[in-house]
Amino acid sequence: MNKKLLTIILSLAVISSLIPTTFVQAARQTAEAAYGTPIIDGEIDEVWNTTNAYVVKHCHETKSDMYKGWFKVLWDENYIYVLGKSYSTQLDDSIAYGHMQDSFDAYFDEDLDGTNGYETDDYQVRTNYKSE
Repeated sequence: MNKKLLTIILSLAVISSLIPTTFVQAARQTAEAAYGTPIIDGEIDEVWNTTNAYVVKHCHETKSDMYKGWFKVLWDENYIYVLGKSYSTQLDDSIAYGHMQDSFDAYFDEDLDGTNGYETDDYQVRTNYKSE
């Protein structure tokens, strides 16, 4: 990995924190990651205290505040780690299409050029609320 990625400016074009992704246009958010390697065991360890929490407040089509949460980002020589928390209580994964389930989407733009379309340096990671 190049140093630019390791020192990471994480461009989150959209963080869809547990919302049905119905192509809602969201404002671009960026976050800086701290260096650290968390233990992945279902517990939040102390290393997460070394990085900032970024608030997510998504509005669905009616512009009401329905989805709220936060996320943090860490990196090490091998991985980028994202920890997120949603305060939504209405969760649904019954739709067969992953992009329409309540999910957490992170978009990475390695060169931070912020284009509207995908380029070879852009990456998307999605997991639904059941970590699938």
